[in-house]
Amino acid sequence: MPKTKQNKKTNSQQIEYARKKLFNVCEEIQDDVTVQNMLFALGTFICDLAFDTAPDPKIATHIILTSISDRLWDAHIKLNEKID
Repeated sequence: MPKTKQNKKTNSQQIEYARKKLFNVCEEIQDDVTVQNMLFALGTFICDLAFDTAPDPKIATHIILTSISDRLWDAHIKLNEKID
């Protein structure tokens, strides 16, 4: 795994920064790529990145599935708040 540069930002700050940058790229190319193709490309990219950089395939799988389950949990909470 390649060494990473020390960063003074917290993990949350780094994640938010990366998300904003990726969102900006998506906005830049939105007229050239359909939403479905963008999602497929990003999903494939994330899987490739996770499996190419994680020290073990189990860790890559854990990272991907954790992000999916966190998103599903957030949606579940929001749905229950609307019902209450």
